[in-house]
Amino acid sequence: MRPVLFSVGPLTIYSWGFTLALATLGGILGAVYLARRSGWERPEEIIDVAVGAVLAGVAGSRLNYLLLYKPAEFLRRPWIFFQFSAGGLVFYGGLVLGVAVGGYLAWRRRLGFWVTGDLLAPFLAVGYGIVRVGCFLNGCCYGRVSHVPWAVVVPALADGLPRHPSQLYASAMGLFLGLLLLLFYRRRPFDGAVFLAYIGGSALERIIEDFFRDTLMYSATFTLAQVVSAGIFALAVLIYIWRGRRAAREKSLGVAE
Repeated sequence: MRPVLFSVGPLTIYSWGFTLALATLGGILGAVYLARRSGWERPEEIIDVAVGAVLAGVAGSRLNYLLLYKPAEFLRRPWIFFQFSAGGLVFYGGLVLGVAVGGYLAWRRRLGFWVTGDLLAPFLAVGYGIVRVGCFLNGCCYGRVSHVPWAVVVPALADGLPRHPSQLYASAMGLFLGLLLLLFYRRRPFDGAVFLAYIGGSALERIIEDFFRDTLMYSATFTLAQVVSAGIFALAVLIYIWRGRRAAREKSLGVAE
């Protein structure tokens, strides 16, 4: 593991921050390219939406972590919000605030919430996969104790026990989900289908990941994130079915007219 990627004089490049920057830049370039290929009149406007969503997502993830795990310390020392090098992010806090800010920016620019969500969803999934590599290098979000041949020891932990590289499991699933969503984008049956598939897929990914991750437990069997993810997955499926039926109804009415 390598929390500090490299240093140049007084400048220190952290692994997690580098992967976040790489994921953001790659996602923006990919989204602009896909927007042009899809015939958008103003494909460059997706840049403002993407940057705003990413910044809000990072802020929401950090805030969610501090309120969940360190509320008393955060109230005493609110500046710890900016100590990103120490780790501490919660995905769903970032998802909620990122979607809210991204959706607002898309609405302001009249791009359409569902259309914009469909365009960004594959790159959000891929970006998640890239950033999880940064988590592995940083030594955070580590897995449960295990003796599988590929288990790793987290230097930041004093126990010296081998653990699942759960960050790499999450990375592989995120990259695979992004690829599936890119393929699905070309055949999306209605606006919002790709975005809702991303929400459901991300929730399913987290449920699987947490069977290997050392994190906050809700019960003896399931983690808190798994319980939340199950609810989000069910909600995404319900909205997908509702929007799919609505799109089919509108199509049938258009044919009839």
